[in-house]
Amino acid sequence: MRSRMAIFLIGMAILLSFPQGSGAHWVPAGNPGGGRITSFAVKGSNLFVSTDLGVYLSPDNGATWTAVNSGLPGKNGDPGQAFVGCLAVSEANLVAGTPDGIFISANNGKNWTATSSAEHMHTAYCFAASGTNIFGGAWCGVLLSTNNGKTWTFMDTDIPLGPYLTVASKEDYVRSLAVSGENFVAGTGYEKFVFVSRWNGKSWETVSSDSPENLDVDCVVLNGKYFFAGTSRGVFLSKNKGKSWIERN
Repeated sequence: MRSRMAIFLIGMAILLSFPQGSGAHWVPAGNPGGGRITSFAVKGSNLFVSTDLGVYLSPDNGATWTAVNSGLPGKNGDPGQAFVGCLAVSEANLVAGTPDGIFISANNGKNWTATSSAEHMHTAYCFAASGTNIFGGAWCGVLLSTNNGKTWTFMDTDIPLGPYLTVASKEDYVRSLAVSGENFVAGTGYEKFVFVSRWNGKSWETVSSDSPENLDVDCVVLNGKYFFAGTSRGVFLSKNKGKSWIERN
C-alpha cells in the first residue's frame, strides 16, 4: 500500500508541475483485458500497456484497446494470459520483460520473439532506455542491450546482487531504473535502498549513510539535478545526485 502511495505522490508531483488549465481532469480510459497494469510505453501515436494478462495497444489515447500478445509466453498454455512486468521502446523495437525472458517486437506488438538473455538473469523487472542502449533491472543486477533489445549481457556491476540468489533473498532485485545522460539510479529492496552510477552504469555506489535502509524502491525519476524515489515509506528527494536524501511526505 505504501509503495502504491509513493507512486501516486510522484505522479501528482509531476502533474502539478504543469500549468493548470480550466477544466483539467481525468476520465476513465478502459481496463485493457481486465488485468493489472504494470507499465506504459509510447511509440509514435501508439500507447502500450503491459499487464498481468499481456500487452495491449491503443491508437487513440486509450479510447480503445487491442491485445497484441502473439508470440509471448502464456500462463497455463494460454498466450492471452502472458504476464508482462515492463515495457521499453528503443528506435523501432518494443521490448517486454516477462518471467520467461525478454521479448522483442518490431511491428508494434503484432508478433513477439524471444531475445538472447544471460543465463540466470533472464527476468527483467524494469527498463531504462538511452539511445540504442537498454538497461534492464534483474534479479541479479543490471542487464544491458546495445542493439535495441535484440541481445542482452549481464553488466559486472557493484550492486551486491549475486546471480545465484536463494529463495530467502527473493526481494533483492533491481526494481526500478532511471537514466539521464551518464547518471543512473537503481532502486532495490536490498540494504541501502538506492544505488547511483555516474559512469554509464559500469560501476555503482551506494548512497550516503543518512539514507533510509531496507526500503522497497518501486520507482525512480531523474529530473535535471533532482532525483526522486518512490519507496515503501513514501517519496524521497535528492538534490545532489544521490549523495543524500530527504523524506518528502
